[in-house]
Amino acid sequence: AAHSRFIAVAVQSLAARAVLAGGIAWALLTDQGLPGLLLASFADAGVAVLLGVVLCRQHLLREARRPTDRAQTRELWAYSWRNQLSALGFVAQRELDVVIAGVMLSTAALASVSAAAPLVAAACLAPTVLLTPVFTSLSVQAGRDPAGLA
Repeated sequence: AAHSRFIAVAVQSLAARAVLAGGIAWALLTDQGLPGLLLASFADAGVAVLLGVVLCRQHLLREARRPTDRAQTRELWAYSWRNQLSALGFVAQRELDVVIAGVMLSTAALASVSAAAPLVAAACLAPTVLLTPVFTSLSVQAGRDPAGLA
C-alpha cells in the first residue's frame, strides 16, 4: 500500500511540474508576461489537484477492502476538511503581507507570484491531506486484523 501511494504522489508531482514547465515555456514564447506565468501556476495547481483526487480514488478502490460505515466516514471527512482549511488559512495568513504589497504597489506586482506559490502547494496537497485519516484508519485496521482486509 505504501509503495502504491509513493508512486501515485510521484506521478502527481511529475505531471503537475510538467504542466508548469509547459506553461512557463508557453508564457515565454508567446510573450504573455506575468499573466501567463500566473496562468501556468494555476494550471499546475489544477492538474495537481485533479490528479491527486483521481489517484487517491484509485488507491482507495484497490487498497480499501472493507468499507467504513456512514458514521465513521462522516467523522473522517469532518476531521480532514478542518485540517485542510486550517493549513490553507495558515499559508494565506503567512503570505498576506506580500499579497497586500502586490495589490498596493505596482512595482511589487511580482511579489504576488511569490505569494501564489505556497497557496498552490497547499492546494496540491489537499487530496492527500483530506484522505490521510482514511489511510490511517486502514493501516490501523490492517494492524489489528490483516486477514480481515483480504
